[in-house]
Amino acid sequence: MTRLNLGKAHFHYANACSDSGDLEGAIHSYQLAQDAGLMLPEVLNNQACALAGILQFDAAIRIFESARALAPEDKTISSNLSKLLALTQLTTSETPRDLVTEDLDVNFATMPMNTVPLQMAA
Repeated sequence: MTRLNLGKAHFHYANACSDSGDLEGAIHSYQLAQDAGLMLPEVLNNQACALAGILQFDAAIRIFESARALAPEDKTISSNLSKLLALTQLTTSETPRDLVTEDLDVNFATMPMNTVPLQMAA
């Protein structure tokens, strides 16, 4: 239970870092949450969003794909992955594009952690 709580604490701290613009700190804390055993789609999705925010597209795509493997029906994860794949396709096209002036919708949705209590074995 202590390890689970540690993972949750890292997840919530990572979300706070992300909200305040400290994406590097958020990425580190999402990784610590995973290291504590919190391998949930929400954690992976949010970590991938932070990675995309610092232009680490390849790593973000891999993590979005891992999150989608854990929750294939999740629309937020699928949407975020689709947005990132479209964005990377635009940035690798033959003609250079100015993504800022084109006003593309590249906002990724982060997810709160599912707070349903876990059933503990007796």
